[in-house]
Amino acid sequence: MKRVLSIGLVMALVSVACLAADVPSVNVAGFARKGVAAGELTIVGVNLAGIGGDQTLQSLFGDDVTAGVTPGSADRIVTWDAVNQQYQAYCMYSVDGEFYPCDTLDEWNNGAATNPVLEVGEAVWFKTHPTIPNEVSVTGEAVAETTKDVPMVFGLNLVCYPLSAEITIDDTSLGSNTDAVQGTTPGSADQLITWEGSGYQRYALYTDGNWYGCNTLQEWNDESVLGSDRVLKVGEGFWYRSRNATGITWTEANPYLANL
Repeated sequence: MKRVLSIGLVMALVSVACLAADVPSVNVAGFARKGVAAGELTIVGVNLAGIGGDQTLQSLFGDDVTAGVTPGSADRIVTWDAVNQQYQAYCMYSVDGEFYPCDTLDEWNNGAATNPVLEVGEAVWFKTHPTIPNEVSVTGEAVAETTKDVPMVFGLNLVCYPLSAEITIDDTSLGSNTDAVQGTTPGSADQLITWEGSGYQRYALYTDGNWYGCNTLQEWNDESVLGSDRVLKVGEGFWYRSRNATGITWTEANPYLANL
């Protein structure tokens, strides 16, 4: 029998609920719910493992998306290929309930139905139908590994905290990672970039191992935006720009394993 853990909302819409059975359990199911206005973008993080298998587009979003007969009449999910530094978009076709690639009209019309695996620690863009708002529920099982790795390449990576809990940017292990590049200027350091609903907030890694806002040079010099204040919610993703030519492996220790 499962304990069911409801993990709080992301960004603007917050709702937390927890239900726990009195019996021991070997796994914990959970969800994170976020509202997205019509025509809006959000970055969704895969902080929960699949139930009985891999997380996929269908398992993560299949029950929530607005499907359509054309890409313009449907919600759009966009993955990031870090190796090639390029996007791939998918929409659900309303006739068969399957996802199809839709970067081009030819791809949509002639491509095969697909259901890509989404690894824990990955993130994707979610864009709602132009006139229909949505509520996205990220569901799955709490990650139950002792540590979790997220490999990242040189350049931009679309990722999330790879465990099923919230955490501040400074409390992640990224600042102390020996492969992360610290710097005295934002342009010389790794950057972590959050999406705030209508624009980005950039943080750069200073030589003290902490993250400081760097949307402007004044923001950086004044230390007015701190990584210690920014909580990464369950279900939230972000960009990570690695300046290490060989990339970085981000390893996080599980803070809640003993409580599962």
